[in-house]
Amino acid sequence: MSNSHDTHSATGHETHEHGAHHMPDPSIFPLVLAIGITLVALGTVLGLLVLIIGLIIFAIGMGGWLTEDTRTHLKARRQKQNH
Repeated sequence: MSNSHDTHSATGHETHEHGAHHMPDPSIFPLVLAIGITLVALGTVLGLLVLIIGLIIFAIGMGGWLTEDTRTHLKARRQKQNH
């Protein structure tokens, strides 16, 4: 079946024309999240201050990534509805 409409593969992932999978845009937030997780882990050994800083960075990374992902999905949905 070769058409220009988006379809869902057997795995549930969106596929596009020619079977290509949608790749997310590059983001800094996975790195921020990883730094936060690392500082939380180090904070369990080094002290409460490092742990709190790690939790703050973790929250920023998680919130930013979720917000960015939500905006991307909403934008894609609007574009799909306009076609």
